Amino acid sequence: MFSSLMPGQSGDKAGYISIKSNTEEFIGKVPVSMVSEVFQLEWEENRVYLPAFAEWDFAPRTVRYWNTEQTEETIQSLKQLTSPSGDR
Repeated sequence: MFSSLMPGQSGDKAGYISIKSNTEEFIGKVPVSMVSEVFQLEWEENRVYLPAFAEWDFAPRTVRYWNTEQTEETIQSLKQLTSPSGDR
């Protein structure tokens, strides 16, 4: 599921992008510096790529993403992720 925000809807604020499977299974979320900058999501068989923000790789079950300041990259196991209401 992917939704974007239009100007005037706080799209220039930092936020999170959450990814769910087609069966509504939570896959993970990553921080983004401006929600309005997220406009291209590329789905492949074993990978989801959000250019300049994150990459979910389902084969090794990892997600790579940059912090909201774009200064530090994090690589995390998908097993470590919590539900969308969690604090990760």
